[in-house]
Amino acid sequence: MQRVAIAVLMMAVMTACGGGGGDGATAPTPPPANVGVATVTVSLSPAQITVGATASATAELRSSAGAVLAGRPVDWSSSAPAIASVNSAGVVSAIAAGSATITATSEGKSGSASITVAPAPVATVQVTLALPSLTLGTATTASAVLRDERGATLTGRAVAWNSSSPAVATVDNNGAITTLAVGTTVITASSEGKSATATLTVIPVPVATVTVALAATPVVVGGTTTVTAVLRAANGATLSGRAVVWSSSAPAIATVSATGEVTAVATGTTVLTATSEGQSGSATLTVIVPPVATVTVAGAATLAPGAVSGFTATLRDAAGATLTNRATSWSSSDPNVASVSASGTVTAIAPGIAAITASSEGRTGSVVLTVRYNIATVVFTGATRVKVGDSYPYTITARLADGTVINRPVTWSIVEGGRAQVNASGVMTPLQSGTFTMQVLIDGTAWTATYTAYDWETLSSGGSSFAVLSADVSVTNRFGTTDRPELVVSCGSSGYFFVWVRTPHVVTRNGLVAYSFDGAPPISATWDELSPDFRSLWLRGTNAAAKAFTVQIAASRQFGFAFGEFNGSAQATVFRVTGATGFVAPLYTLCPSNAIVAGAPGVGGEAAMPMAEEARLMAAFETARGSARLDHVSEDAAARAIAGPAAGDSSALLRAWPVWTASTAGTRQAKRVR
Repeated sequence: MQRVAIAVLMMAVMTACGGGGGDGATAPTPPPANVGVATVTVSLSPAQITVGATASATAELRSSAGAVLAGRPVDWSSSAPAIASVNSAGVVSAIAAGSATITATSEGKSGSASITVAPAPVATVQVTLALPSLTLGTATTASAVLRDERGATLTGRAVAWNSSSPAVATVDNNGAITTLAVGTTVITASSEGKSATATLTVIPVPVATVTVALAATPVVVGGTTTVTAVLRAANGATLSGRAVVWSSSAPAIATVSATGEVTAVATGTTVLTATSEGQSGSATLTVIVPPVATVTVAGAATLAPGAVSGFTATLRDAAGATLTNRATSWSSSDPNVASVSASGTVTAIAPGIAAITASSEGRTGSVVLTVRYNIATVVFTGATRVKVGDSYPYTITARLADGTVINRPVTWSIVEGGRAQVNASGVMTPLQSGTFTMQVLIDGTAWTATYTAYDWETLSSGGSSFAVLSADVSVTNRFGTTDRPELVVSCGSSGYFFVWVRTPHVVTRNGLVAYSFDGAPPISATWDELSPDFRSLWLRGTNAAAKAFTVQIAASRQFGFAFGEFNGSAQATVFRVTGATGFVAPLYTLCPSNAIVAGAPGVGGEAAMPMAEEARLMAAFETARGSARLDHVSEDAAARAIAGPAAGDSSALLRAWPVWTASTAGTRQAKRVR
């Protein structure tokens, strides 16, 4: 390049000196030979190159007058030889990316120009896999080699990695590959628009060991079981989805299907083997005769003492098939009740319960035998109508079919829990009113009888309240009608406390009565007849007297009461007044004072209840009880009304009774006498 510059300069000088121009122009005067270099100008062609390329650098030398100087020596240099070097001819070579200043120096004068070196672009990409085939679960690395168009290897360039099937294997930014599933994927490396690929194959982890397990052993002839194989890799990881081939070393003893279902054929042993990918494992199966699984005993449930009966035992295997020719032993839980022979013959000895058991190969079965007399009838003796809170003794009589009475242990109970209770001696106490069942258990058989319990009742009507108890002992009138009198305690709407005995089907003779408490000697008294039908007797007196009498009743267990029947014999009954306090106490609250709420007080601040109030209270009770209206008297009452003044119109109650009509309806109906 230096020579070229000098030649160009010489040609320019010659042209300036003449040489055939005919235009008459005067040639410039060449500078003196001793003119020195004043300026140096450097030009680069091109000014930007890539690594590995070259460029030409030229230097133009001029004098101080601006004349181009030629033939002068020029020295070249680079500010960054590691980036771009320059030789003595001005040829610049690109070494590395960057920039450098190319300087030309002549006669102490210098000039320079900058050159830029760009990286060489990627021309080709080559991908290499450390292992083109990997076992599932392992990893490898992919590498990429980049080259320029001259084949030079390039470094420091960004590379993007990609897997065509990320479900099979993934690759990160550094080319690290992780396998995830069996299959094939294409690994691609890309840089500056250039790319290359490599194919990776992921293969299953090979089977290293096979372990065989039997669901059950031994297995009975004809039975089935299953056998399973566990496949593991060399690292111990369990493998799945691998083909397994099964075989039996003795198919005549047991066969095995392709899925591991084992069928026992005959007694003996066989080895069951599983093979997968050249690896094998095995287990030994033993086939035995079916053992006894269940024992069922059949025989009589009941026998009379002295009776003999044969019992049988049926043996079955787990599949329910009947087994024969197996040893069986017999036993009785209570030989004093029943004995059993080695062949299963049972002899009933005495009343009781015994379990007859058969045993074979560790399995047992039994049946409960009850030895008892064949009782034909059981009769309960005791009250059939009972009062809540009182106790009643009961006995039973058991007979065989021929009428023979037998004495056997008896267990007493109440079928309806909470309705009553009975002790071991047969003493029963009812707890609630209503019907309940008493039961006795004799030799394992239950016998029952039904009973009815009664108790105090509470009624109310027209502002009056009543506590009522029916008699425990019934009475029968002279016409043959049987009924139970009622004991009534009341608090009337006007504040009168009231005690009377109601006799629905018995017309009383007069008010002469006798009563007693808990069997004490009777007390004679005169009570007033309360109803127009002469069917009620009232303890006449003040509130204090009625309350005091009620307190006596409530403190007792039995209240005896006797009275006379009109045109008939005397009647006597008994009231079981147990538990009266809980029923009459609310009446004390309703009639809180001995002083009468309405009406003029008598001596001591009290007054006896007037007849009209008696009539109203009786009418309220009959309404509460649901009885028919008493708008006429009975035949016996009519006869009493016409018998004489004392028994007829002189009766204040008859005059006060609000529904008394005084009309005549027949020859035996009373006619009111004015």
